[in-house]
Amino acid sequence: MKINYGETMVNGKIYRLTEEAFPTNRVLGAPYTDYNDADCGEEYNFEMGAKAVDPDGKECMVYWIFKDIKCDEQKDLDDYDYSEADSVKYL
Repeated sequence: MKINYGETMVNGKIYRLTEEAFPTNRVLGAPYTDYNDADCGEEYNFEMGAKAVDPDGKECMVYWIFKDIKCDEQKDLDDYDYSEADSVKYL
């Protein structure tokens, strides 16, 4: 049995998370600003991902893209809003 780590929504569908979200360390490219492309005080984007299952029980990965300020990262990763993911990819 898979443990439930919460739920998120993508395009109106609810996905049940089966693991904790983790930083993907993926280079996002335009239109996003990656950490290494931002100077201190500038906004950058980063991606988090987690395995999940859709309403039909199909396994997938859901992804969130968040913003932060370089050199002023005061939020813990748990402080971000995971209620709506940005994309889903089926496994």
